[in-house]
Order: sequence, then C-alpha cells, then structure tokens
Amino acid sequence: MVTPITKDMFSSRVSHICKMYNLKTLEDVADAGRKFFRRTPNCGMMSLGEIEVVLFHHNLKFADATGESKIQKTPIENQRLENIRDKFAMCALQGLLSNPKLQQQIIEKGGARGGWIEESAWSWANSMMEIRKRGKDAKD
Repeated sequence: MVTPITKDMFSSRVSHICKMYNLKTLEDVADAGRKFFRRTPNCGMMSLGEIEVVLFHHNLKFADATGESKIQKTPIENQRLENIRDKFAMCALQGLLSNPKLQQQIIEKGGARGGWIEESAWSWANSMMEIRKRGKDAKD
C-alpha cells in the first residue's frame, strides 16, 4: 500500500525537504533512510523525530543503516495499540513536563522516580475520560 504525503502530514520544513527531493510517498521517505535526512540541510533532530513519528503511525520506519532492506514494516500484532486514555495521559504528561512553573516541584518530588508526575498525568487522563463520558451521556 502506498501512502501519499499530504500537506498536513509534516511541518513546513519537512514538507519542503520532501518536495525538494521529490519524495511523494511515505514509502519514499522510509526508503531514503535516516542517513539521507541527517545529511540534508535544514533537517535537524526535531525534524528527524517528526518524520520518525509519522512513519511509526503509518506502520513504517526508516530503512536500516546498511541499506539492505528498502522498507521495513513492523508487524501490527507486535504493537501495543493505544487507547484514548493513554493519549490523554501522554498529552497531560507533555503539558506537565513543559510547564516551567512545575520544573522545580517535579525535581523536589523525585522526578520520574518519585511517581508524582506520572500519577498526575493519569489523574488528568481520568478526569478527561469522565468529562468525555459526561458529554456522551448528555447527548444520549
């Protein structure tokens, strides 16, 4: 299956690189490989990470460093599928970790080893699930 690159799939920087090198599908991007993008001007580590995330969500990854296999697919049965609660927790964790006002508090409570930040993220996710459920119940 071929997945064409759409304009909302990547940031403008990565889209420009794909257009510049005539990469029209995600399979082309995966086939180009990580080394190709690392040598490409204006493609930093954040852009590389962005590409890897998009490839992962389409069940693809970069061709390996030796170039032996063009496209590697990850078997879907070996992946743990995320549910909406997991996604809410990830968003909450990102928000908590990116808040500069909480940095000192996170460090004081032991960071990731203290468990406080993870518990907070899951609490936010549970709250969002409750609000979502109430919204569905109100529609019924």
